[in-house]
Amino acid sequence: MTANGSFHLSLMAGLMMILGSSREARADRHCQRDFIQEVRACKKAFLRCVCPVCPRAKRCGGKESLKSCTGAKVTACVATRKACFDRARPPREACFRKHVAPGWERAHEELLESRKARKAPKSGRLLDPTKPALPFFILAAPPPGPPTPIFSAVSIALAASSSCSGVVVPDQSGFNKRIALTFDDGPNPETTAQVIAILKRQNTPATFFINGKWIDSQADRTIIKQVADDPMFLLANHTYAHINLAQQTRSKVASEVDSVATTITGTGEPQKFMRFPFGSSTCTTMQLVRDRRLVATGWHIDSADWCFSSGGGKCKKETFKWVPDRYRSDMKAYVLSQAREEGGGILLFHDIHDNTADNLEAIILALKAEGFSFVRLDDAATFPKLNGVAPPPPPPAKFVGDRCTAAVDCAFTSSGAAGFCHARGFCSLTCNGTCPDLAGKAPTFCIADPGVAPARGVCVSKAAPQNHNCADLAGTTKGTLPRFGNAAKTADVCAPKR
Repeated sequence: MTANGSFHLSLMAGLMMILGSSREARADRHCQRDFIQEVRACKKAFLRCVCPVCPRAKRCGGKESLKSCTGAKVTACVATRKACFDRARPPREACFRKHVAPGWERAHEELLESRKARKAPKSGRLLDPTKPALPFFILAAPPPGPPTPIFSAVSIALAASSSCSGVVVPDQSGFNKRIALTFDDGPNPETTAQVIAILKRQNTPATFFINGKWIDSQADRTIIKQVADDPMFLLANHTYAHINLAQQTRSKVASEVDSVATTITGTGEPQKFMRFPFGSSTCTTMQLVRDRRLVATGWHIDSADWCFSSGGGKCKKETFKWVPDRYRSDMKAYVLSQAREEGGGILLFHDIHDNTADNLEAIILALKAEGFSFVRLDDAATFPKLNGVAPPPPPPAKFVGDRCTAAVDCAFTSSGAAGFCHARGFCSLTCNGTCPDLAGKAPTFCIADPGVAPARGVCVSKAAPQNHNCADLAGTTKGTLPRFGNAAKTADVCAPKR
């Protein structure tokens, strides 16, 4: 076969890949939209059935639990609702497994690898290049050959280690039990409105990553404007059609991002954050986002709410393997387990799912009960690297005159001499007449170490405001002593007690 013929075959294969990815993107949208509509239809039918016989139920505008209502009619309504759900879920679950789950499988694997790398930083990489290539492809330009796997394990490792990952967040610790709630794929007038009401009631900030394709009614636009106008919330970019950007041409990626950017700025809110669908990024797509002065962010805690939603509150193993079996029927416990492990961070939900909206308040309350608090995504104290802020400097190192309990506390050197922890509980250096000073620390002085033979000089602090005239150093006493090696020079120092 000629080189030209090989190139044409490669081109056709690549085009088929892109066309296939477009069909899968449409299927992805239909999975979620159809499922949401069918579940909502079941719920509305149930309310039409039960409310006439149980108007006091909360779902019907009353104040009591539905369990307070009894009778054959209520029982029949409940049975009808279950039958409706049972008809709706199996085809939707199959659709999710085929078109939604693969993207989340890849994203969660990248998330887990980043956690491993954080626990073992000496490995030098975020992902294991020995793992098999993952099934994401991009149309390759000549030379001829099959489309190049863009998400091979090696390329994922490169993306993550070179800040091209759409999953891994640059801030990996130091959250101090602070969480930023984020919601993807909205708006959905019913569930997003329910989510907003819960967040307002709990005084909990959040960021909403919107898809432009969902904004097709006045109700959608009203929700978007409400988020933009509320100082508790941020509006962010999640592309127009929620397609895998790693599979698209550069112009298609630009269109997906720019369309939503126009929507956000049209509300009067300046946009800052963007999230790749499924966290699927390459260095090329990441640079395109950065060229638009957008900050791409992933997440630390994955609620897997889409999986719990597809199974009617249960995340089935055949749909998403990463949820431990003990949590498959308990999304709240799954979220809490990750929050404890991470110590906070960015928590991912999807505001389009009824199951998410129904369980959100209980999750927020459970997190608060464990001491977690909530911040916006632009909180630089919690996410300094994400927000382009240098992290606060580390506390000053120990120096002469600082309190210590072990040699490791005094790991400094000066003119070749190593710091050590004096028996009286302060850092010192051996000296022969002079001692170094350090800005911000008490001035120092070289004295004979009392009770030590043969005589040696040790550096001590002078009595100064930094040590409250020696009061901070319990193992010392204030006194006027001569300089070691030059008795004519004296100073008021914090001398070791005998």
